[in-house]
Amino acid sequence: MRTTVALAAFTCVCLCAPASPAIANSQVLAHIASDAEWTTQIFITNPQLASTSFTLMLHADGGGTIELAGNPATSGTLKGYQTAVFQTAAVTQENSGWAEVVSSAPVQGIAIFRRHAADGNYYEGSVLLSDAWHALIAPFDETTFAPAGQPFVNGFAISNVDPANASTVTCWATDISGSPLGQGFQIKLQASQHTAFLLDSEFGTTLTGHQGSIVCAANTAIAAVEIRSVFGNPMISSMPVTSAMVEAGNVEWRKVRRQRDELARRREGKKAGKWYAREDSNL
Repeated sequence: MRTTVALAAFTCVCLCAPASPAIANSQVLAHIASDAEWTTQIFITNPQLASTSFTLMLHADGGGTIELAGNPATSGTLKGYQTAVFQTAAVTQENSGWAEVVSSAPVQGIAIFRRHAADGNYYEGSVLLSDAWHALIAPFDETTFAPAGQPFVNGFAISNVDPANASTVTCWATDISGSPLGQGFQIKLQASQHTAFLLDSEFGTTLTGHQGSIVCAANTAIAAVEIRSVFGNPMISSMPVTSAMVEAGNVEWRKVRRQRDELARRREGKKAGKWYAREDSNL
């Protein structure tokens, strides 16, 4: 469920702190594309001499798992500098989602999105295995690509990596000067749920002709992927998504912080054998 929200200007001097990864040695590929047009290849590499164990967990939209070609084992041990390679199975129905890699020591990874376009050719774009954060940021470009005379199209995917708690994700945009662009929106994601959309489907024409940043904050740890192309052109590329430092004085971030703190209180209350009452009716 999505809700449009008005955003306050960034006027408050605040204390900012970088968000930290949600879980040590748990990393995320926030989007796995798998349908009649798209396949995803996954590389997981052990960057050190010592061996490390790993598990690749695939979460399909709507539950279940994402089929892999050859039905390989998704848990094992990587020797020093060894790489494991996986690829989604050929399917005719959409079976997309996201993936998590849990390992005994940090690993490196990449997802390669391969598109078999209507012209018969193949096109690829890639994203790196990443951490999950409570706030993240990515650049966007909704200008026109002059040689083709067509606008860039930006696809965005967000995953709630929390296996137990629902997430309220609030996203907003700024232009290249840092000024807010129009209104933001909210997405409700259940535990371990993923969604994908075009930026202009959420922002309408607000971003048209602009370059800038998309900022998203949530009460749970989230991860995201951004893929872009030119309208009418099958080529694809990716935009980097990184952790964000969010203004403490921003109205939407205060809501997110209250929701996150509420989850923490509920967890502690459950451990103590009681539940805390919700303190803020606006949550």
